[in-house]
Amino acid sequence: LPEVDTAMLSILSAGKHIPAHRGFYKGVYRYHLGLVVPDDAPVYIICGGQEYHWREGEGVLFDDTYQHEVWNKSSQPRIVLFLNILRHADLPPWLRPVNRLVRSMIRRSPKLRRAAKRAEVAMDV
Repeated sequence: LPEVDTAMLSILSAGKHIPAHRGFYKGVYRYHLGLVVPDDAPVYIICGGQEYHWREGEGVLFDDTYQHEVWNKSSQPRIVLFLNILRHADLPPWLRPVNRLVRSMIRRSPKLRRAAKRAEVAMDV
């Protein structure tokens, strides 16, 4: 899909919390599709003051430049398909290639590559 800039699985272990933070670039939307969502306790994101509880098979699209934090209060991991989707329809046509260029430069940045490497987790399959 040409507008999908990043795709990965986001696995949040049982009882974990991702503290409030903001994305640094307004050129993308963030999409989460609930794949494995425990139901023994709340599993949710608060973005811009709005609370959303994930549900398996349902997605949420949000602007990650708003302050957001994530909670998994259950005893099981939460897994979502995590996509960054380039803003397109709401940008003027002349700005769309600029957005792609900036995202391309960001993806190649050494700082981002180091952060992504730290976030990787080995999985036994």
